[in-house]
Parts: sequence; C-alpha cells; structure tokens
Amino acid sequence: LEDSSLPKLISMSCSINSITPLVEKIPSSCYRESHDGRRFLLRNPKEPRFIAIDKSLNSGSESAICVLHKERHPSDDSILYVVDMIISISTPDKIDLEQLDQLIMDMIYEFNISVHSLILDQWNNLATVQKFERLNLAKKVYIHSTSRNIIPIRILSNLIAQNRVKVGKCKKLKEQMRNISLKKMKDGRISYKFTKKQSIFDLFEVLMNATYAADSASEVYPVSIYEISNSKSPSKPAEYVLSKKDDIL
Repeated sequence: LEDSSLPKLISMSCSINSITPLVEKIPSSCYRESHDGRRFLLRNPKEPRFIAIDKSLNSGSESAICVLHKERHPSDDSILYVVDMIISISTPDKIDLEQLDQLIMDMIYEFNISVHSLILDQWNNLATVQKFERLNLAKKVYIHSTSRNIIPIRILSNLIAQNRVKVGKCKKLKEQMRNISLKKMKDGRISYKFTKKQSIFDLFEVLMNATYAADSASEVYPVSIYEISNSKSPSKPAEYVLSKKDDIL
C-alpha cells in the first residue's frame, strides 16, 4: 500500500476565523514547478485526476480530500491507483465550508489539474455540486454515498489485496483500515464500525470514493507507467485488506 516516494499525509487545521488560504498549507513535496513558474502535481500531471471530498463541520470530526490518478504496471499493464495527495483537515471550533470549496478550486487552478471526476459525500453538498459544475471544474461532478453501496468497499479491498493502490506514508489511514468492520443493515445500508474507540474514518472514505470513481471511468486509460523501483516490496495485504467476517465483501 505505502510507497515512500509519494507525498505523505497532509494534516492542516481550519477554523471559522481562518485567514490563510488552505492551498498555501500544501507542502512543496506535492508539486513541482516548470521553468516558467507554473506548478504541477509531482507525478504525470497530464493524467486525469479523481478527487473525493468528505466534509465535516464541528470539532471532533475531520474533513478529508483524496486526489489520485491511474498508472500502468510496467510488467502486466494492469491499472494502478496512485494517490497524489491525501489531506486531513481538523478544526478547533467549526470548519468554514466555503474554505473547503475554495481549497478544491485553488488546487485545481494552482496545480493545473485536469480533473475527470469530483466526488462528494451526501452531507449538505448539493450547492457545492452546482457551483463546481457551473465553474466546469471537472468532466463529472456528483454526490456518492459509500454507506448505501457495497461495491466501492469491495473494489478498494480487492485492489489493495492485489497491491494496486499506492499511497505515501499515512499511519492514520492504515489505522482506520485496520480497525474498520462492516455490518449490513436491514434496509440494505452498510454500517461502519470500529474495533477500537474510533469514530473517524474520513481518510478511508475519500480513498474509497476516489478509487471507485477512477475504477468506474473505464474510458480513462493511463499513458504513464509506474516506476516499480519506487515502491516498497513485497506488499503486506494481510495488514490492510478489510475483514470478510461479516460475509458482505
């Protein structure tokens, strides 16, 4: 799962009174500059990106963003899902939701990102979807709930087991994945539960949504070939694959 050559987890704080644009908190390790001063994501900037956003409002919960793209495996041409950035956003009081929207817009403009899909969770995001569509930020902008569909978690767990998801150092994400278990509700929804005292699974959810969107976009076939020498080997899928004890994966 982890590739030390990729940017590690970005942690930032945002409050209702924040002044500094959140995009300025993205470290230089996530992008590079061209000779004319333009900025681009670190790896293969021409590949279309898939961006998932999970918003939370109050302290005690966290918002998250995942940006990823596809690359080809050098030996068998299978598709790998490579995370450009995974961001955790906390708050001491309340998060300014407008600042989260602005962060997405600033990232796309600042790093010249070509976006195929922007995916948001169900909570209070209809206005954001309309705004992003109006600004033509992506080919597709839509709301997707992972709690009502077992397919995204099945896709993610299978890809991880096949060592086809690559992300930078992110202990927090791995902890969320180790501790999660699933339960199918009577109405068909999937309920998330944790084996430890943990109620936040924001990073897991945005990774799941971004991977689901990328996997669904079968028309997007990557030109770039993954540099296998950059990744840690061998993988340890047993640490990260979601449990099948509930027999719903």
